[in-house]
Amino acid sequence: MNKLLPLLFLCLFVKSSFAQVMYEDFESGVPVYFSSNASGALSIKNLHKKKGAQSLSWNTKTGDVLSISGLGISTADIYNYAANAAQFWIYSKSATKDTLVFRFYDTSNNLKREGRIVLNYTGWRDFHRSYRYDYNNGTEQPGFPLNKITVTYRGYQGNTNANEVFMDEMTFAKNGDVRVPGPQNGDDYQHFRFTSNYTQAILSYQNQPDLPVTTATSSEITAIQSLRNQYQRTVGSANATQIATAKTYVTGLNITTNPDGTLNGKGIYDIYKLDTLLKISNYVAYLSRAYVKNNDADALAKLNAFVPYLIEQGLAEGGRVVIPYNDYSSARNFPIGFLEALPLLSNTAVKESMVKMLKWSHEFNNIYNASPTPGLELDYMYLKSNLLLELALLGADNNLVARDLKSFSRYLEQYTYTGEGGRDGIKIDGSAFHHQTAYLNYLYSYTSWISRAYELKGSPFRISSVAYNNMKKALKTLLLQTSKGTLIPHATSGRAPFTAAVPVNAASIEKFIEVGGDLIGQAYDTDMAQFYNYIYQSNKYPVTAINLDGYHQLNYAQTGTYRKGNWIAVSKGLTDRMFGSEIYTAENRYGRYQSYGSLEVLYDGNLASSGYIAAGNGWDWNMMPGTTSVVLPYEDLKPIVSGTASEYQANAYAGALGNGKYGIFGLNFAQNPGNRYIGQQLQFKQSVFTFDSLMVCLGSSISAQNNSGKVISTLFQNVKADNTLPIYINQNLQSGAIDQQIDLSQQSVTLINTQGTGYYIPKGNRNLNIFRGNQSSPQHTTNYTSTTASAYASKAWIDHGTSTNNSQYNYVVVPATNNNKLNAIAQKVNNGELFQILRQNDSLHVVKSLADTVYAFNSFYANPNIRIGKVSGIDNAALFFVKEGENSVDIKIVSPDLNVVDNAFSGWVSTVKPITINIRGSWNVASNPDNATVNQLDTVCAITFNLKDGLEQEIKLNHNILSIQEPEINKPKKASEDTRVYPNPFHSQIKVLIKEYLKEDVKIYDALGRLAARLDKSIVKPEEENVLDFSFLKAGAYFIVIDKTTQTIIKQ
Repeated sequence: MNKLLPLLFLCLFVKSSFAQVMYEDFESGVPVYFSSNASGALSIKNLHKKKGAQSLSWNTKTGDVLSISGLGISTADIYNYAANAAQFWIYSKSATKDTLVFRFYDTSNNLKREGRIVLNYTGWRDFHRSYRYDYNNGTEQPGFPLNKITVTYRGYQGNTNANEVFMDEMTFAKNGDVRVPGPQNGDDYQHFRFTSNYTQAILSYQNQPDLPVTTATSSEITAIQSLRNQYQRTVGSANATQIATAKTYVTGLNITTNPDGTLNGKGIYDIYKLDTLLKISNYVAYLSRAYVKNNDADALAKLNAFVPYLIEQGLAEGGRVVIPYNDYSSARNFPIGFLEALPLLSNTAVKESMVKMLKWSHEFNNIYNASPTPGLELDYMYLKSNLLLELALLGADNNLVARDLKSFSRYLEQYTYTGEGGRDGIKIDGSAFHHQTAYLNYLYSYTSWISRAYELKGSPFRISSVAYNNMKKALKTLLLQTSKGTLIPHATSGRAPFTAAVPVNAASIEKFIEVGGDLIGQAYDTDMAQFYNYIYQSNKYPVTAINLDGYHQLNYAQTGTYRKGNWIAVSKGLTDRMFGSEIYTAENRYGRYQSYGSLEVLYDGNLASSGYIAAGNGWDWNMMPGTTSVVLPYEDLKPIVSGTASEYQANAYAGALGNGKYGIFGLNFAQNPGNRYIGQQLQFKQSVFTFDSLMVCLGSSISAQNNSGKVISTLFQNVKADNTLPIYINQNLQSGAIDQQIDLSQQSVTLINTQGTGYYIPKGNRNLNIFRGNQSSPQHTTNYTSTTASAYASKAWIDHGTSTNNSQYNYVVVPATNNNKLNAIAQKVNNGELFQILRQNDSLHVVKSLADTVYAFNSFYANPNIRIGKVSGIDNAALFFVKEGENSVDIKIVSPDLNVVDNAFSGWVSTVKPITINIRGSWNVASNPDNATVNQLDTVCAITFNLKDGLEQEIKLNHNILSIQEPEINKPKKASEDTRVYPNPFHSQIKVLIKEYLKEDVKIYDALGRLAARLDKSIVKPEEENVLDFSFLKAGAYFIVIDKTTQTIIKQ
């Protein structure tokens, strides 16, 4: 036997020297690779444990060192991508400022990492840090072979008192749990990499009360009591099985009291796992309810034993108990049990510790931040704001409660501050972001905000006027994008297609209006009451009616909205930074085309009236109204990644410009599939020019490299559960099945869909397809394309073919029309009486409204030689209107490209983009509210606007009568009634009607003023329909001069 002992020791030595040691639970005693510089300092005890039957006891004092040697852990395991942390459970018998310093050495005994844990707590906490990310201000560090760890006890300010520290469940490497530093990490928290908002509770904790504590006034005390009454919790119910389960769990923990007054028990190793946290909260609730409902004394006794033990086990301030607030259900449910238990806890210190835990868990100290970075988290407001107020009411006395309620009121104001770039919250144009994008469907946090403001109404803690007015702007912006305040456009719905409600309902708006009235000593805010009546088409408030019909731009949302009567028309795009559709694992899987230049016409505030169906059941996901897309099999349309695959494009140009009843929407689109799907290199330029109730839709440079499906531009799609979707084709009612293609090379078509939206598609477009019948499509929640829903549909689209190159389209949309109205409009369009399409190419779309000489420009790139009207050129991409008077020019301009740059705090921010427009002639400034720079040159006036944040600027100019005379071709006279030229646009021939013989030849000039064609005046006869052949001209814009009467014509 004695001969075997040396061999046994040798084996142990070999194991400790060469085997890789990843974990120690101390169930076999003090490990041989553990040692201390103080003799007898290490022992095994069963007084405190996280798991198993015992833990390591270290009797120590300042300067003592515990060494853990011969670990032999490889660089690969230290540097593992998904699991690269160490986790050591440390028990502190009493809260001090003493520190444990952990040092980590490689195989050459070089110090590679150093970290601390402050023993400023009682019970268990974990030293939990990533070797890869948590030791250098969050900056990634290289791996190393870990061979030794030392732990040094450092007494605070030279404290030499002895202490006993317990350790258990030590994982030396490859822990992959989420790390949440707490107060026990001291200043070391600054070295952690914060992987999400949900791991940053320590940053909130750094905020300490900044408002002074003063004696609460009588009105404050009255308000506090009123709020406490509002927040008095109604204890829920628990059945016999639930109560019995909770009691069994507590009994199984075998909780006892040690001789020194600390607690002992089975240990809860997985206490920071989400399911354990929720289970524990439920058990606390069941025990509380058993006593309150049933007067169950045993349940009360177990509750008062259970909660202190939970605190010792780490369910306390600084513990990993911050529930991610994107997990709505868990975040709401976790605090309930503890809040219900608070009045039943007999020990005041335990109650205070539980309140501290809840404040830590809900990042309560956010309310103490006097100057947060604007752009606060929407989910946090939605889920936590009521708990912040409830926790404020749990202060030790009314003086502290009053201070915290003032801080909370300030926090509500801070929530309304304008945030930059990709941060959450309200933007300068009133849009609101979540997930780095404007997101209407996520704005239910506004409802939470309104509820809190309403609860504080009439009290000394009411919100400020600044907070109210900021939120008023945000609410107006939200509701102006809705139909009657009850339906949002599908393109703005994120990952919840065809949502049937608006996230802030009328009842919440009514509360908000009362809040505004309270601030001015009135029953309601008149301004917001007027807005309410307009949006909801109501007479609820006895106020003067207002009319906000017209065009509204939101360039942080890439949205242009036209409102009129009972309908709205919404255009929506996407950029390289802001997604057009949010696609999740089990939501909106086929929503790629959601915002590819959509144009939705919504009626009467509900899905059915707008031709939509809840959740898109039976919707053809390839066809979103207004968009250009590639028709794909659904297997190819869904993402190839299983998780989030939100849709971005390659360009930054998408947005709108409003000008009263006129508006422009522009999109320069280039597909950017990334790793989300196999792309088709789809590209196109798109404009929607709105002139009151008329929308002129242009597309150009449409191309794709695709052999699996056709490239299409969808006019409309209406879906319904039953077969009642009649449509009109060229004024003929169609109520049966349709699946036809119409050749538009020689004919124009009028369509009116079921909702009453009219479409005029002039000849010269690609083929038009119309379908009416039953269709099936995958449900948006599944990857299985065989899991389908069916519905009846009517839809129409322009077919550009497969692998198309440089295709284009133009058509007119007329909402809320009928056959007679649409036919009259079509005739006027065909005769060139309403507008003229002056340019439609890769770089520029221009349409002129003939009613008031307004030119609408969508310049996708710099265009120095435009030469349309008085506009000579522009040096960058922009949307702009030019209204020409006899001796004046009014310009309104915007850059939908926010000109973003990367930013550490906001992801990105918008920056100034100088854009110069050259106006031909000599001009004086009449009005310059945005301080544009005006530079008069020889023959042009250069106006430079400094554009930012997608906000418009404008200037008004008056003609300088001393200006140099312009060439005759640059000053066209309006066509008189004696001269008519049509059709416009044309393909090969135009027709000319005159009343008198011509005095000069007919001349055709190109856009640069060069003579392109000349026809002898003798071939044009009075009172006849003269057909002139210009098939030899290239496509583009031209000026036709007939006896000095000049008109712009477009050859297609």
